[in-house]
Order: sequence, then C-alpha cells, then structure tokens
Amino acid sequence: MIGNPSPFDLPGTGISFTPIAGPAVNPAALELLAEEPDAATIEEAHRGLWSDVLCYVVNYWCAKRKGRIMPARPDIDPLELRRPLPNIYLIDVVKPSQYRYRLIGTTISHRLRGDATGCFADETMFGEHTHLIVDMYDHVVESRSPIINRARSFWTEVDWLNYTSVIMPLSPDGENVTMMLGVMDFWLTPRQLRAPQIAKRLIDWEPLIVPAP
Repeated sequence: MIGNPSPFDLPGTGISFTPIAGPAVNPAALELLAEEPDAATIEEAHRGLWSDVLCYVVNYWCAKRKGRIMPARPDIDPLELRRPLPNIYLIDVVKPSQYRYRLIGTTISHRLRGDATGCFADETMFGEHTHLIVDMYDHVVESRSPIINRARSFWTEVDWLNYTSVIMPLSPDGENVTMMLGVMDFWLTPRQLRAPQIAKRLIDWEPLIVPAP
C-alpha cells in the first residue's frame, strides 16, 4: 500500500499528502488494486484508507502542476489515467456555485447506482443536502487547492457503502478554476454497522495539504 502511515492519522487543520518519489506515472502500481476490506475489521482497520487509486491520481495531479499551483485541463492525459479512469470524475465550473458533472467514471456510477454525467449538482440526487456538496466545491474553487472527503453515500439506498474522494482544481491561467478533477474510491461497512463512526457529518471534508510546486 502506498502512503503509510495513513495521512488521516496526522494532526492539524488539514490532511497532508506527500507525493511519491520517482516517475509520476507508474501503471504497474495499479496492476493489482487492493481487495475489498474484510467486513469483520472494516470499522477500525480501514477507516480513512489511502488506496492505491487515490494516491496514484493525487500524485499525478501534483506532478502535472510543473511549478504552478494547479495544472490545466490539457495537462491531464486520459491515456495516462486509463487504469484509474473508472474512479475519476470531472466537474465543470459553469459560474459561481454552479457545477456540472462532465464525466463520471463507470465504477462510481455502478457503485452509486446512478450516472450524473451532464447534470448540474443541484439537479442530482443530493436533495436537501445539495448545499453541503456545493459548499465543498466552492472551497476548492475559491482556495484553488484540493480537498479530501470521507463520507457515506447518504443520498443513495446503499448506506453501507463508504467512500473517500479527493477533488483537485484545474485552471488554464493559474488563477481561475474552470474545472475540477475528482477521484473516488469505495469500501464497505457490514450491514450490521449501518451507522458507522466514520463521519459525524453527512460529508466530512478537509483541505488536502500538498507540497508547494
């Protein structure tokens, strides 16, 4: 597993991420993805797991900055992300606090039992809690920095499915965020633990602290 000890164990007002030394793109790292955690130990052993998929994509985003605080959309090559692509989503910043899902990976759609591709955030399944999602996206846009979110899929019937996602800004000029690159990975909670002590809030996001470019 990449990234031990878990960055979730670090104190502070955000979670630190240290990019992996060496080549930014190493397809061999994703040849064997981590298996689903054992249901009997999920609650303690896998809380806040940094999976290979998450580390791979965040490391890729960091490398593509090339001295800037964030990369541009043309810097992101789908061929270089072909293995984690099913776990990736792209969000268009249409105007302040209005976001549209340009792309939703097949793993995300399958796990969440719905495809929001082409939909605005306030048109999807978040319901009365849409403002929580929009506030999270607003932070990425306004701070021009990534966040990490650990939560349950509260808007679906699959309430035993937990996820960790990282949302990273993209900008053509290094100032204005016009898109966001997201990566999401999932882990299971046993059905007898439908109210896991993973997040006290419906979503539980924090700034993701990455080294200066």
